[in-house]
Amino acid sequence: MIILFIDDDPDDTDLFCEAVSHLKSVELFDRQKNDVECIVVNDGCEAVELLPKLSKLPDLIFLDINMPIMGGKDCLLFLKNSEKFKDIPVVIFSTAFRDEESEEFKALGAIECLKKPNGFNDLVKILSKYVYSVL
Repeated sequence: MIILFIDDDPDDTDLFCEAVSHLKSVELFDRQKNDVECIVVNDGCEAVELLPKLSKLPDLIFLDINMPIMGGKDCLLFLKNSEKFKDIPVVIFSTAFRDEESEEFKALGAIECLKKPNGFNDLVKILSKYVYSVL
Protein backbone atom coordinates (compact mmCIF):
# COMPACT_ATOMS: atom_id res chain seq x y z
CA MET A 1 0.00 0.00 0.00
CA ILE A 2 1.21 3.49 -0.83
CA ILE A 3 0.09 6.49 1.23
CA LEU A 4 0.71 10.01 -0.01
CA PHE A 5 0.95 12.47 2.89
CA ILE A 6 0.60 16.10 1.86
CA ASP A 7 1.54 18.46 4.70
CA ASP A 8 3.91 21.39 5.20
CA ASP A 9 4.57 20.87 8.92
CA PRO A 10 7.84 18.93 9.46
CA ASP A 11 6.81 17.77 12.95
CA ASP A 12 3.50 16.38 11.67
CA THR A 13 5.31 14.75 8.76
CA ASP A 14 7.85 13.08 11.04
CA LEU A 15 5.13 11.82 13.38
CA PHE A 16 3.05 10.49 10.48
CA CYS A 17 6.02 8.64 8.96
CA GLU A 18 6.93 7.22 12.36
CA ALA A 19 3.35 5.94 12.78
CA VAL A 20 3.48 4.32 9.32
CA SER A 21 6.79 2.65 10.26
CA HIS A 22 5.19 1.39 13.45
CA LEU A 23 2.33 -0.16 11.47
CA LYS A 24 4.84 -1.93 9.24
CA SER A 25 6.44 -3.53 12.29
CA VAL A 26 3.23 -4.78 13.89
CA GLU A 27 2.60 -8.49 13.46
CA LEU A 28 -1.19 -8.31 13.77
CA PHE A 29 -1.69 -8.95 10.09
CA ASP A 30 0.19 -11.04 7.57
CA ARG A 31 3.41 -9.61 6.18
CA GLN A 32 1.98 -8.56 2.81
CA LYS A 33 -0.52 -6.29 4.49
CA ASN A 34 2.25 -4.65 6.50
CA ASP A 35 3.98 -3.47 3.35
CA VAL A 36 3.07 0.19 3.68
CA GLU A 37 5.04 2.93 1.95
CA CYS A 38 4.69 6.61 2.80
CA ILE A 39 5.46 9.34 0.28
CA VAL A 40 5.62 12.88 1.66
CA VAL A 41 5.25 16.21 -0.13
CA ASN A 42 5.05 19.67 1.41
CA ASP A 43 2.11 21.19 -0.46
CA GLY A 44 -0.52 20.55 -3.10
CA CYS A 45 1.66 21.86 -5.90
CA GLU A 46 4.35 19.29 -5.14
CA ALA A 47 1.67 16.58 -5.12
CA VAL A 48 0.32 17.71 -8.50
CA GLU A 49 3.85 17.61 -9.94
CA LEU A 50 4.72 14.24 -8.37
CA LEU A 51 1.60 12.17 -9.07
CA PRO A 52 2.01 11.85 -12.87
CA LYS A 53 5.63 10.72 -12.36
CA LEU A 54 4.80 7.82 -10.02
CA SER A 55 4.94 4.32 -11.47
CA LYS A 56 2.16 3.27 -9.08
CA LEU A 57 -0.49 5.67 -7.80
CA PRO A 58 -1.10 5.99 -4.06
CA ASP A 59 -3.84 3.88 -2.55
CA LEU A 60 -4.72 6.64 -0.08
CA ILE A 61 -3.98 10.34 0.36
CA PHE A 62 -3.90 12.25 3.65
CA LEU A 63 -4.22 15.95 2.86
CA ASP A 64 -3.67 18.97 5.11
CA ILE A 65 -5.77 22.09 4.48
CA ASN A 66 -3.53 25.05 5.26
CA MET A 67 -0.35 24.94 3.18
CA PRO A 68 1.64 27.44 1.13
CA ILE A 69 1.53 27.61 -2.67
CA MET A 70 -1.42 25.22 -3.13
CA GLY A 71 -3.61 24.47 -0.14
CA GLY A 72 -5.70 21.41 0.56
CA LYS A 73 -8.94 22.60 -1.03
CA ASP A 74 -7.29 23.43 -4.36
CA CYS A 75 -5.37 20.16 -4.30
CA LEU A 76 -8.56 18.20 -3.58
CA LEU A 77 -10.29 19.96 -6.47
CA PHE A 78 -7.42 19.06 -8.78
CA LEU A 79 -7.47 15.41 -7.70
CA LYS A 80 -11.21 14.93 -7.99
CA ASN A 81 -11.39 16.71 -11.36
CA SER A 82 -8.62 14.55 -12.81
CA GLU A 83 -9.67 11.40 -14.63
CA LYS A 84 -6.44 9.69 -13.56
CA PHE A 85 -6.55 10.59 -9.85
CA LYS A 86 -10.25 11.01 -9.00
CA ASP A 87 -10.68 7.50 -7.57
CA ILE A 88 -7.86 7.78 -5.02
CA PRO A 89 -9.46 8.08 -1.56
CA VAL A 90 -8.57 11.38 0.13
CA VAL A 91 -8.75 12.00 3.88
CA ILE A 92 -8.60 15.65 4.92
CA PHE A 93 -6.21 15.67 7.86
CA SER A 94 -5.80 19.02 9.57
CA THR A 95 -5.37 20.63 12.97
CA ALA A 96 -8.59 22.59 12.68
CA PHE A 97 -11.57 23.08 10.43
CA ARG A 98 -15.17 24.09 10.94
CA ASP A 99 -18.10 21.69 10.53
CA GLU A 100 -19.25 23.50 7.39
CA GLU A 101 -15.75 23.09 5.91
CA SER A 102 -15.91 19.38 6.65
CA GLU A 103 -19.18 19.12 4.73
CA GLU A 104 -17.71 21.13 1.86
CA PHE A 105 -14.64 18.88 1.61
CA LYS A 106 -16.83 15.78 1.62
CA ALA A 107 -19.01 17.30 -1.10
CA LEU A 108 -15.83 17.87 -3.12
CA GLY A 109 -14.90 14.19 -2.81
CA ALA A 110 -12.99 13.65 0.44
CA ILE A 111 -13.94 10.39 2.14
CA GLU A 112 -13.52 11.90 5.61
CA CYS A 113 -12.27 14.95 7.48
CA LEU A 114 -10.20 14.27 10.58
CA LYS A 115 -8.51 16.50 13.10
CA LYS A 116 -4.89 15.57 13.67
CA PRO A 117 -4.54 13.72 16.97
CA ASN A 118 -2.17 14.94 19.65
CA GLY A 119 -0.65 11.59 20.50
CA PHE A 120 1.28 8.93 18.63
CA ASN A 121 -0.98 6.05 19.69
CA ASP A 122 -4.09 7.88 18.48
CA LEU A 123 -2.42 8.49 15.13
CA VAL A 124 -1.50 4.80 14.82
CA LYS A 125 -5.14 3.86 15.51
CA ILE A 126 -6.36 6.26 12.82
CA LEU A 127 -3.86 5.00 10.29
CA SER A 128 -4.56 1.33 10.98
CA LYS A 129 -8.26 1.94 10.39
CA TYR A 130 -7.55 3.30 6.93
CA VAL A 131 -4.60 1.13 5.98
CA TYR A 132 -6.31 -2.15 6.74
CA SER A 133 -9.75 -1.17 5.45
CA VAL A 134 -8.33 -0.12 2.07
CA LEU A 135 -6.36 -3.36 1.59
